[in-house]
Amino acid sequence: MSNESLSDKTLSIDTRNIKQTDCELNNFPLQELKLTERPNGFQLVVCRSVLNQMKEHGRTSMHAEVGGMLVGNLYWDSEPFLLIKASIIGKYTDGNVASVTFTAETWNHVWQEQEKHYPETNIIGWYHTHPGFGIFLSRMDLFICEHTFNAPHQVAYVYDPQSEDEGWFIWKDSIPIKMKPLVIEDVPALPVTVQRENTLLQAAAEKIVITPKDTKQKLTTLLVIFIITSIVLFLVSTFCLTYLTTKSTKMQNEIVQLKQNIKELENKFKITEMQNEIMQQLKRDINELDNKFQHINSPLKYGEFYNIKTLERLLIVPQEMSPSSNVWILNKEQNKPSQRHLRQENQIYPQK
Repeated sequence: MSNESLSDKTLSIDTRNIKQTDCELNNFPLQELKLTERPNGFQLVVCRSVLNQMKEHGRTSMHAEVGGMLVGNLYWDSEPFLLIKASIIGKYTDGNVASVTFTAETWNHVWQEQEKHYPETNIIGWYHTHPGFGIFLSRMDLFICEHTFNAPHQVAYVYDPQSEDEGWFIWKDSIPIKMKPLVIEDVPALPVTVQRENTLLQAAAEKIVITPKDTKQKLTTLLVIFIITSIVLFLVSTFCLTYLTTKSTKMQNEIVQLKQNIKELENKFKITEMQNEIMQQLKRDINELDNKFQHINSPLKYGEFYNIKTLERLLIVPQEMSPSSNVWILNKEQNKPSQRHLRQENQIYPQK
């Protein structure tokens, strides 16, 4: 049963467009599902053993995506239902943290395994893992669904081995949407060995429903967020630049002021050095004067006449105050010599 016979390009890809002629007649597995009546509409039925196979495969790679194919049959009782009977591991894939690629070698391996072990089945979908970032269909996942698994009944299964979250996607109005399957408990479920972590990223990813309208709204929202973020970053950078410029200018002014203060201090030190030199010179002059006037304490007797030459030698009398024809008398009251004219030069007279 080819995909072309199951999909009409004039109609949207939708499980509601599945025709009875596209299906094999079979009874709905009420007993295996432990149900009393059939649910309405298209139903997705999967065996627990198939879920265990996919999860075991997913747990072999906790940090890179892996995937494979789903095989089973499309049946009709009163309405269509899809029974997934097995999964085939996709060997020779190119997988990384955020994607998995099915190579030509992968497809050859899948077809060989299907023909060998499940010859009565068809490829009815695919599965892959999202280790650590939740349950949703990425842009690449949607591309694979639209170009490879685009029959109305084909499905996709996503499993996160880090959180143990899982999700099934079926076609509705050409958009893959989530659907909860009916599980045939043919084997016990695998024990949960990974602790579930309800991170914000996983919670957001699980709520993603990809539709053209939502995509447009999300793009608009992202554009608005980008613009607001750009404006905020511009304002913050402008403020930081202004603050740094002001700070730099202030520091430069402080440096200039500091240089001026240093120059003033240097000038003051120069003045102080000059003052010290002047004081030293004054001290030297005072010492010289002191040495010159030490003779003032020489033993002169008051009221006696002295030869002018002697007084000049003792008192260091200025030249203009010591005429050769005069004799000086030491005055007791004034404590200084007094002038008196004598008859003869260079003769000492006793006081009368």
